Amino acid sequence: RSSSRQVVHQSAVKSSSTGCPRADWCTTCRELERDTFADATVASELSTWRVLRADVTAAGEADRQLLASFGLFGPPAVLMFGADGQERKAERILNFVPPEAFLNHLKSVKANP
Repeated sequence: RSSSRQVVHQSAVKSSSTGCPRADWCTTCRELERDTFADATVASELSTWRVLRADVTAAGEADRQLLASFGLFGPPAVLMFGADGQERKAERILNFVPPEAFLNHLKSVKANP
């Protein structure tokens, strides 16, 4: 789990990457983890991605700074990064997405680097 913007960007370089700020108290985060990320087809596709999870459960200063650096008020968020390590803001997901829609989104992002 990552906790700084610099770590997220460095980790995202040279691969299809997704960043997921999440928190234990976030109901939608738990739904995404339980229903979407745990889906076998989604999990298989995500195994070809670098997945960075930022745990902002504590809601401390570093957590608030990380969220603010991406222009986020709070979780959930699924951020997509290009091979250059830059976020592809138009590809953000900011709410629950069912498995099939999420899988289609991942494939679309990967097909259009």
